[in-house]
Amino acid sequence: LIERAQFAVNDCIYQPGVYKYEDDFEGSFLEYFLHEMEKVLHPNNINVNPSIMKQYLNHIVPQICMPGDDSNYGSTATRDVECLQALSKRIHY
Repeated sequence: LIERAQFAVNDCIYQPGVYKYEDDFEGSFLEYFLHEMEKVLHPNNINVNPSIMKQYLNHIVPQICMPGDDSNYGSTATRDVECLQALSKRIHY
């Protein structure tokens, strides 16, 4: 979370339709980033990741990051993925 807090909120990476993707993916930049990184994960029947992401985006990011846009979208998404994966791993274990 400390690494994520160094960037502004950068809301545009969380909004679907801001970016266009070659494979007709229609989610947000963060969702696309997660989708591409997690293609190799083994499927399982227990998955609370949508709830984790909702809480993370609605409660954690606004509390630890300065509002606004600093144009560090790739770095922001990378840190978000690291945080979401760490939270998910901890919660699912």
